[in-house]
Formats: sequence, C-alpha cells, structure tokens
Amino acid sequence: MGKQTISARDIAVTAVLMALSTACLGLGSFIPGISLILSFLCAVFVSVLAMQRKWMLSGLLFIGSGLLGFFLMPNKLQILPYLLFFGHYGIWKVALEQKLPKLIPQLFIKLVGYNIAQDICRIG
Repeated sequence: MGKQTISARDIAVTAVLMALSTACLGLGSFIPGISLILSFLCAVFVSVLAMQRKWMLSGLLFIGSGLLGFFLMPNKLQILPYLLFFGHYGIWKVALEQKLPKLIPQLFIKLVGYNIAQDICRIG
C-alpha cells in the first residue's frame, strides 16, 4: 500500500465528526433512555471516514471521541457501549465488506468479534 496523505480538509472533517460524536456521547449521559441510540449514531460518524478509506483518521476518531467522552462525561459507564460495541463497528464493517466480498465469512467474523466483546463485558 502507498502512503496515505492527510489534507487539512481531512483533519477538519475529523475534528467536526469528533465534536459531534462527543456531543452525542455527552447527551446520552444526560438522557439515559437514548444512550444506546446515541452510541450507535457515534458509530455512524466513525464509519463516514472509513467509507472514504481514511482508515487512520477513522481509528483516531474512534480513540479520540472515546477519550474525550471518558474525560468529559459525568457517568463513565455510559461510554462502555460505545467503546466495546458500537465505536469500532463502522471501521470493521467497511473493512470486511471491502476485503471479503462473500457474506458468510463477513457474518462469521462479526459474530466472533461481538462474542469477544460480550465476554469482556461479562468479565468486567
């Protein structure tokens, strides 16, 4: 693979998506009934960059919004669904769809990934 260049526009889009993602995570902390829906919405923001094949920026968006949400949210447990289930899903989904064109291997890998995340939740 070649070197991926990052333009100022890409950094600005990532910053705006990180602000939107952090705002949704914070809003989910104050309105507990819709916290899972807002965590999923944050995953949509991450997948926007992944669909443009900006893998590094989408990973940084996931990590940055997770860290900002952890430091800014009053209820730290509200960040766990985003970190364990929803946040990285957009990156993995787009990558799997591009690398594996067949549906059965995609579903198998997704099932294994979510079982691992569920086991982590049971241990913790």
